[in-house]
Amino acid sequence: HHITVNTIVQGVWALLISKYTGSKDIVCGVTVSGRPSELQNSEQRVGLYINTLPLCFNLDENQLFLEWLVQSQKEHTDCREHQYVDLAKIQKSTGVQGDLFDSIFVFENYPISEALLEEDDTKSTLRIGNVTFNDQTTYPLTVIVNLDDELKMSFDYNDSCLDEDTIHRIQGHFKEV
Repeated sequence: HHITVNTIVQGVWALLISKYTGSKDIVCGVTVSGRPSELQNSEQRVGLYINTLPLCFNLDENQLFLEWLVQSQKEHTDCREHQYVDLAKIQKSTGVQGDLFDSIFVFENYPISEALLEEDDTKSTLRIGNVTFNDQTTYPLTVIVNLDDELKMSFDYNDSCLDEDTIHRIQGHFKEV
């Protein structure tokens, strides 16, 4: 059905939020990265080009989950042309007071070439080792999905908003769905 892994796990997250809140209209934050094609000399610039955007889902209980995923992927692909719009500008244009979303969904799929990971110094002078990430978020809950040889998930949360038992339940529900 040409559905990406990202769409599937985003769909699972939207379905869970819908069940938790009782709402069929779901908005969560997602991160996008890349350089705008219209940005002059973008290939010569250094730095991260990451944006957080609201991603909207409308769940219809009369629609099969597979049909809904296919539709969601098409709609989200169509929205990609706006992926560089600043979140503050989006917030202002909606007229919504307060946050647009409470959770953020991060799908990481950083491809690292096998050639870069080889130990043989004769093939490459670039070596990678002991890489760690320390992500911080201002949102109550951040779901981080990493796709490498297997799908890995982690849940970062603000412990003044959510407790460890709640996070474990959410993780269990996510895994089950």
